[in-house]
Amino acid sequence: MPQDEVVADVGDVCFFAKVDPNGELSVGSVYGYRRKGAIITHRLMFVEGDVLGFKGDNNPAYDGKVLRDAVAYRYLGKRLFGIGSVALYAQSPLGMWSTACAIGVVAGSEVAMAKVSSIERKRLEELGVSEDEE
Repeated sequence: MPQDEVVADVGDVCFFAKVDPNGELSVGSVYGYRRKGAIITHRLMFVEGDVLGFKGDNNPAYDGKVLRDAVAYRYLGKRLFGIGSVALYAQSPLGMWSTACAIGVVAGSEVAMAKVSSIERKRLEELGVSEDEE
């Protein structure tokens, strides 16, 4: 993959595989490494023994020194465009409110349908028609 090709945009879901940090790491490839409890996903720019240099494709500066044993994942070159935007939206206040409203509408329609069925059953009973005869 060319180094100037951006791997992902905000909202993309990317696929990674675990990698042995002591194995061969390719300069120009994208890896995920651990830093302060988070996984940072950036391109490997240089290797100097056990010290690695990473840089985000849209970042002007390098990430600083990263030790080899922090590397955990390798980008597989596959992504789902924009799918993660749904998850990001669902986590926002507006997304949570929209989801709650949608659940309310669905639940309300189920209650209404149950009421209609109850009324239909009562009407059929009044007419002396069993549900099997419908």
